[in-house]
Amino acid sequence: MVLSELRAGRVDKAVEVAASLVDRHADNPLYQALLGEARVAQRDYPAAEAAFRTALARNSGFAPAARGLARLYLVIGRTDDARKVYTDLLAKKSDDIVALLGLADIAIAQKKWPEAMDDTNRARAAAPNDPVPGLKLADLFGLQKDWAKAKAVAGELAAQFPQNIDVLEAQGRAQFGAGDINGAISSYKRAYELAPKSALILSRYVALLTQAKNHREARTVLQNAVAAEPGNTSLKAQLIRLEAETDGVDQAVAQARAFAKEDPDNDLYDLLSAELYEEAGRERDGIALLDGVVAARPTDDSLTIALSRLYARTGDPAKAEAVLVRRLKADPKALTVASDLARLYLTVGRRADAKKLYTDVISQRSNDAAALIGLAEIALAERKWPESADYIARARTAAPNDPGPGLLLVNMYMLREDSKKAVAAGSDLAAKFPQNVEVLDAQARAQIGAADTIGALSTYKRAYELAPLSLPILSRYVGLLKEAKNFTEAKNVLQGALGRDPQNRPLKAELIRVEKEIGGLDAGLARARSFAPRTTRIATFTTWFRPSFTKRPGGPQRGLLCWRRRSRQNRRTMI
Repeated sequence: MVLSELRAGRVDKAVEVAASLVDRHADNPLYQALLGEARVAQRDYPAAEAAFRTALARNSGFAPAARGLARLYLVIGRTDDARKVYTDLLAKKSDDIVALLGLADIAIAQKKWPEAMDDTNRARAAAPNDPVPGLKLADLFGLQKDWAKAKAVAGELAAQFPQNIDVLEAQGRAQFGAGDINGAISSYKRAYELAPKSALILSRYVALLTQAKNHREARTVLQNAVAAEPGNTSLKAQLIRLEAETDGVDQAVAQARAFAKEDPDNDLYDLLSAELYEEAGRERDGIALLDGVVAARPTDDSLTIALSRLYARTGDPAKAEAVLVRRLKADPKALTVASDLARLYLTVGRRADAKKLYTDVISQRSNDAAALIGLAEIALAERKWPESADYIARARTAAPNDPGPGLLLVNMYMLREDSKKAVAAGSDLAAKFPQNVEVLDAQARAQIGAADTIGALSTYKRAYELAPLSLPILSRYVGLLKEAKNFTEAKNVLQGALGRDPQNRPLKAELIRVEKEIGGLDAGLARARSFAPRTTRIATFTTWFRPSFTKRPGGPQRGLLCWRRRSRQNRRTMI
C-alpha cells in the first residue's frame, strides 16, 4: 500500500499509511523502513533517518532499512556515514549487491576508479543474472571516456538481456559515445519498439535521428507518437520544435496553429510559437502573435504575462507595464498578473509601487508565496530585518517545498553579517533540498563568509557534481580551490570541464594559469603551446600571454625574453 501510493505520487498519503502501520505494529522493522522511504520522498530527511534508525534498532541485520539509510546519507551528502552503513552490510553478507554498488557509487564520486571497478565486478559476479551491475560497469567506463569498453560491456548485456529497456538504452549511449551513431540509432529504435510510451527513450531516439540529419524518420516517429496519443501535448510540442529545426519557424508555427484548432482552449501552442519566434531573433513576430491572441482571449492571464515579459526582454518596460495594467483594470482580482507587475516594478526600480501591489495581493490572498517573497526582498533591500524575517517565515509556511524563501533567509543573515546563523540556515536548507544547486551555492557562500573554506569546498564539489555544465559553479569551485592552494585538484576539475567543452577559451586560459602555479612559468607556457595549432602557435601565444603570467625571478622582462626565444624555436620548427 505504501509503495503503491509512492508510485502514484501521493507522498503525503504514503506517509500517512506508513505511520498508521507503525502505530499498530511499532516493533516491525519493515513498517519503520517503509516510513523512512516515505519520509525521504517527502524530503523530511531527519524524520527519514529516525525511521531507518528505529528499524535497525529493532533488527540490526534488517538489510532494507540499512540500504535505505545508506541511500539517504548519499542524498544528503553524508558520504562517510553511507560508506560505514554499506561496509557493515557487507560484513554480514559479503555478496550484497546493493551495498557493493553503493560503495561503487561512492568511489565513482571520489574518482577512485580501480576501487569502483572492483566493487562493481564483485557485484556482477555475485548476481550474474541481474543486469544492474553490468549497467553500472558500462556507466563506469563511460565516465572514464573509455567508450570502447563501455560499448563492449553493453553489447554483452544486450545479448544476455535483449528485452531489457535499460540495457538497450545503455547500449545506445555507449555506441554514441564511441562514435557509432548508426548503432546507437538501431539500439534506441529497438528500445522504442519495446517501450513506445517511454518519453525518455522517444526523446533520445528522435534527437539521434535529428543529429544524423534523418529528419524524415524523426518526423515520422513523432507523428506516429502523436497519433497514438493525440492528447499528449508534450509530444506535440516536440514535433513543433522539430519542425522549427528542420523546416524553419514559419512551418513550426503553422503546425502549432493546426494543433491549436484541435485544442482551442490550450494556450501552449501560442506560447511555444512566440518562444520560437524569439529564439529565431524575430521578437516582433512573437509580440504580434501574442498581441493578437491576448486581444482574442483577454482573460487568459498566462498569455497576458507572456506578452508583458516579451516586451520587457526586448527593452520596452513601458509596454510591458501597459499590458499588465490593462488586464488589472479589467479585473482587479487577477492576482497572478498583479504579482507579475510588482516584479516588473522591482526590476525597474519602482520599489514603492511594487510594495503597494504585493500588499494588495496579500490582503486578498494571505498565503500568496510570490507576493510574500517579493515583500521579503523589499524589506531586505531596506534593511528592515524583523519585517523581512516575518515575510520569509510566512512564505516558507505557504510554500514548504519551495527553496526560495529559505534562500532569502540565508541572504538576510549574510547581509546582517551573522555568519553563524547564515551557515546554520544554509545547512538546514541543504538538508531539505540536497539536489538543488542554487541551495548548495548559497550554503557554500555562507560557509565562505564564516571562513569555513573546507566546508565550502566540499559543498561546491557536490554542486559541481550535480551541475557539471554550470559555468558559475565551476568558476566558484575552481576559484576556491586556487585560494586554498589546491592547484592539482583545480587542474583536474578544469581538464574534466575542457573534455566536455574542448573549444572553451576561458577554460584553456584558466588551465594555463593553474599549470603555471603547479610547475612554474615553463609548465604554463608548455600548456599554452599544446592548445595552439602548430601553424598558429606564435599568434596564439600572444593571446594567452599576459604580463601577470611572468611574476617570477627576472620579472616581465625575463618572461618576454623567454617568449621571444621560444617563438624563434617555433619558427625554425615550422620551417
